[in-house]
Amino acid sequence: MIHLIPRPALLICLLLAGCAGTPTILDTPETSKTRAEQIVTRGKQQQPAFAVLAKQQSGFEDEWRERLRQQLVVGTAGSPDAISNAIVTAMALFAAGEYLASADDASVDGYFQQQRMLVAYAQSDARLCARLLNTPSARRDSIGEIPWLLEKPYRNGQAALQAAVSGVILNGDGKPPRLLPPDDAERFMQRTASQMAARYGPQSLKDYEAMLDDNAGPQLRCKGLQQLMETINAQAPELRAQMVRQFFGD
Repeated sequence: MIHLIPRPALLICLLLAGCAGTPTILDTPETSKTRAEQIVTRGKQQQPAFAVLAKQQSGFEDEWRERLRQQLVVGTAGSPDAISNAIVTAMALFAAGEYLASADDASVDGYFQQQRMLVAYAQSDARLCARLLNTPSARRDSIGEIPWLLEKPYRNGQAALQAAVSGVILNGDGKPPRLLPPDDAERFMQRTASQMAARYGPQSLKDYEAMLDDNAGPQLRCKGLQQLMETINAQAPELRAQMVRQFFGD
């Protein structure tokens, strides 16, 4: 890509860091490690999909804990659990690709639609574009910054994103892959490329190549990514899920 949190007005107040009289607890490096451990443990209990990633993907839990610890030290405003949830949901957005090949069509499409919406936002948000591409510079810039899923307008869609990401992870976990045979996959991918060129012009194929180039500028790469996603989205639902698996599955 849903957890339900009571008293939504209080949650919004905390996320906006606008609660008068709500103190921000500043952790020391020593206490932050313990608190981060406790919060991550609670997060795994509340969100089974994130527990799956912590168990199955090397380094996932360590990175989650360390990113949260950094936020506690710098005193990011808001509920520590909300901060943790924003961090891990963004991490899971990338990690979920491993489960696309085995998840069912509905779960794959739900995940794809959330990514498609974020990529549309990224056309006018260069920082989000770099984050979605998970570039090294974006990872460096994120250290100490407020998690992007707590920023406007992305925090409003965090619950839906988390639900879609969790859905593809839990649905695909432990199931055999549902990929097309290699010859069929190549044929369908070539057809997708032809449709993209027909829709956006021959330049779109160069934009697609730029999307695959880690050295290309993030905005150019995001342009190619959006064109590919919109071309895939025009397919029939059952074919759309297969194309998502082929293009984006790990």
